[in-house]
Amino acid sequence: MFRGPADFHGLLGREGQRTACLYAFDLLHLRATDLRPVELVGRRAMLKKVVRKAAPVLIFSEHLDAADGERMFRHACALGLEGIVSKRLDKPYSSGRCHHWRKVKNPSYVRS
Repeated sequence: MFRGPADFHGLLGREGQRTACLYAFDLLHLRATDLRPVELVGRRAMLKKVVRKAAPVLIFSEHLDAADGERMFRHACALGLEGIVSKRLDKPYSSGRCHHWRKVKNPSYVRS
């Protein structure tokens, strides 16, 4: 579930509220195991189990299917976000720029 843009002033905390949480979207190592050769869909399945044990400070970042990508991009643009990143579910992790990761930038984004 998308909860909106980051609120860094909220990190200061208010009585009765969490002061910070982390949205996790990928898992590259688990204990002593290198998961980079595993397809993204497999890494995310393992991540979901890890996050379940660490909630509420660690939140599993749900993915959207390709059919929802355009709608998500429009929503990100409407919120003034920089853009979105798309990944192939059937590929292993690759550091740096690669052909199975796509960053789609908001043409109206202004860095503050």
